Amino acid sequence: MLFASFSVLWTVLPFWLAHRYDYGAGVTGTLAALGLIGILCAPLAGSFSDRQGPFRMVVFGVILMLLAWAVFWRWNSMAGMVVGILLLDAGEQCVLIANQHTIYSLRPDARNRLNTLFMCVMFIGGACGSLTATWIWETTHNWALISTAGAGLVILGMLITVRRKYSGLHSGT
Repeated sequence: MLFASFSVLWTVLPFWLAHRYDYGAGVTGTLAALGLIGILCAPLAGSFSDRQGPFRMVVFGVILMLLAWAVFWRWNSMAGMVVGILLLDAGEQCVLIANQHTIYSLRPDARNRLNTLFMCVMFIGGACGSLTATWIWETTHNWALISTAGAGLVILGMLITVRRKYSGLHSGT
């Protein structure tokens, strides 16, 4: 769900920038470079997950992603876009690392297979997010609705995580 939310932004962003500001693909590429900052979260998320458990890191990542969508929805400017991208990328990176921490602990002897399955499911979610974003954009051209869909996917992912955590199943999103 969270990677679907992430994909909502990156699918629609070029269309939004062209529609709103008459910017081309180069600006989208420049904004994508901000994602490199999210990589800095990986070692911190890993050590935090080791100390506190992955569930707390997932919650932290979800909070960052929800803040990002609030920024996208409310702060309708290029500065808001930059802040939102930084928050969304950092949140997604935190969740990714926490979830990998979880799956690697399931069966250490099957890490590669588990990671392959995890990444396949994650990218299926991303494709669904892209499909959703494309449909919303083509039918409405409404940035607030795009932001609502992105935030809704994050909330749905967190609800699934909380349900699994407290029903005795493994935590993760």
